[in-house]
Amino acid sequence: MTTPTFAMARALRCNSALRPTLANHAWRRQRRRHKLGGLFHCSATSLSTEDSPSPLPPGDTTASATSSAASSASGSSSKWISSPPPPLISDATPAWTDELWASPAERTRQIFCNRSLNMHGVKAVGFDMDYTLAQYIPETFEQLAYNLTLEKLVTVFGYPPKVADLKFDPHYMVRGLTVDKRRGNVLKMDRHKYVKIAQHGLRTLSRDERKALYDGVEQRESFDGKDFAQIDTLFSLAEAYLFMQLVEMRDGERMQHKQQRQQQRQEEEEEGGGENNKHLPEGSSPNDYSHLYRDVRAAVDLCHRDGSLKMAVAEEPSKYIYEDPSLLSLFRMLCDSGRQVFICTNSLWDYTNVVMNFLLYGRVGSDKTLDWLSEFDVVIVGSGKPAFFQSAPRPMFEVDVATGLLANTDDGSPVAQIGLDEPLPALDEYNMRADEGSEASTSSSAGPGEPSAVYQGGHFKHLNRMLNVRSGSQILYVGDHIYGDILRSKKQLGWRTMLIVPELAAEIACWEKNNEIPSELHRLRDLRDSMSDELHRVEFTLKTLEEQAANGSGAEDVSAIGSMDDLEANDETVEDLRVRAWQLRDARDAIRAEHKSRLRVYHESFHPVWGQLLKTGYQNSRMAHQISRFACLYTSHVANMRYYSPERSYRSREDYLPHEGGN
Repeated sequence: MTTPTFAMARALRCNSALRPTLANHAWRRQRRRHKLGGLFHCSATSLSTEDSPSPLPPGDTTASATSSAASSASGSSSKWISSPPPPLISDATPAWTDELWASPAERTRQIFCNRSLNMHGVKAVGFDMDYTLAQYIPETFEQLAYNLTLEKLVTVFGYPPKVADLKFDPHYMVRGLTVDKRRGNVLKMDRHKYVKIAQHGLRTLSRDERKALYDGVEQRESFDGKDFAQIDTLFSLAEAYLFMQLVEMRDGERMQHKQQRQQQRQEEEEEGGGENNKHLPEGSSPNDYSHLYRDVRAAVDLCHRDGSLKMAVAEEPSKYIYEDPSLLSLFRMLCDSGRQVFICTNSLWDYTNVVMNFLLYGRVGSDKTLDWLSEFDVVIVGSGKPAFFQSAPRPMFEVDVATGLLANTDDGSPVAQIGLDEPLPALDEYNMRADEGSEASTSSSAGPGEPSAVYQGGHFKHLNRMLNVRSGSQILYVGDHIYGDILRSKKQLGWRTMLIVPELAAEIACWEKNNEIPSELHRLRDLRDSMSDELHRVEFTLKTLEEQAANGSGAEDVSAIGSMDDLEANDETVEDLRVRAWQLRDARDAIRAEHKSRLRVYHESFHPVWGQLLKTGYQNSRMAHQISRFACLYTSHVANMRYYSPERSYRSREDYLPHEGGN
């Protein structure tokens, strides 16, 4: 007997007639070109910004659309945390550098390659939704999340009302940091896990304080245990900043004497003013801040569970999300190339439907439709990543898109629901096909032009069966979360991966603006090292001469210890060497101070507290190390994919070791 497939479940779900499966997607290509109104072609000038609204934020007319206006907590520059979509392709902003598929004209819109990837071997391209397809506006969305969390801390967790008066700076935090929950610190590390920047609350620790905590210890921290949390998603920025503020507030309270605080509270309670002078809860020990982080996390989770955060977004999506109609051309380009396109998101169906309607068509409220489903072969909501990528079986349900109700499946295949007057559409279709003697398709992707069915939960084996793929290398998955989207899918399943780094556009723009500074820094560094080497040789020679003189076996002439042509020492006396060492030390220290000062200014041009996103001094940051290990490709925005041929072969740069002289 023929096995029922996911294609059956999709076809009659929308009460449409069955169409024959076309292996080359020709019918689907024709339908989608018609829907696009003939705008989509493979030339650089075929899309016009006059045909659809600009996705750039109000007041931003530049092609790269990066911001440097708002000030940070340190009173310096800021940037877009989440970069706006790239401009639509036009004569003013062409997609390519020539008439052939090539790199985009702007570096901020390029796709960068860590591991070579030939798209010819990719059969399906999948996307996460939040902060991948949908870019949130940090000044509004993160502010909303922050305000709701403050409200929960006060009303649910009993924090003092003064906590509600805290103010949020959406540009203070960056990704790639590590929270030391117990010590109340936030850390930035290099790729070797050495702490280079540490903040306790909102105070930057000195070098000596930092090294005493994390270097001058018998056993180094792994930074991966229960006492640490990674800021590896943009959703984590608001809660991390709030934790730092609570640490700052807690330390301020500790500066008062315990007895004085207690007496003052008693007096205020007697006067009826005690509620406004409550203090933050105590931890298990005076120097333990982990309970503050635990409460913040619980408050954030509560905002998601009670729906307050997503309901606010659903009421006014334009306030919190960048509309991006250019994504339609990307999905249709991939479909035209014969590839299957799917969504795999942790968001549930109701919110996914709101976001995708607004994102692609600008539809909100009662204007929402299910049209967007026809752009995808498979849609999986509530996937529970990263558990979705693990081998342990997890149940999969089919979502009734009209009601949001879930229907059971037999490991993904439709089953009869007992007690229903009518059979499931998917099962009814299966019976119809069986009666006609037709063979079930081995592929579970939606029929040409048909809306995809929507599923919740499951795991990667269900998806492989739907897409009819045999190897993880046939799937390219695009996401923004290094752990939830990229690391597990790459490491455990062998999927090809693309990481979306929205901060990259502003990072590149700042780098290009200051592109002459790194060479000057390298010059100063080399000069400092050269002077240090010469100073060490002079000091060694001087020490040797002084020891010989003390033993009565030396002479005051440097030539007594041999030829020192490189130091021109044959005519120098011990006193000459002392003067020379003093001069070299003075010059070296001056160059070191100048280098340190310029390096600090350079890094603060990217961010006044944390510096370059992917660097710590001259080393790659921990985040950069993770990107290079697990992301085959990375770019600033998912729509940048439309600047490249779907058949492109991406090539990584040649690797160099230091002895090979590579840059």
